[in-house]
Amino acid sequence: MDEHQAEIKAWLVNGSNGGADVEAVVRMMKSYHTKRVAYFVANGWPEDDPHPITINNQNHVTAGNHRVRSARYMKLDEVDVLVRE
Repeated sequence: MDEHQAEIKAWLVNGSNGGADVEAVVRMMKSYHTKRVAYFVANGWPEDDPHPITINNQNHVTAGNHRVRSARYMKLDEVDVLVRE
């Protein structure tokens, strides 16, 4: 679980009239995801990352989507992944 999840939820609830303003939630989530990808593009991610890119046995990303998108922007040919059944 993301250690910032409680902060993100509070930020969304406060900025969207308790979640009632769906357009605000969508706008805020797009902003959040864009910032996450930009952060990884600018800073990379640590080799001992506690949240690795994880795929299942059908090669579907199950965790680490921000890192995958960042790797595409960085034009990386290969990234380490963890395969889980």
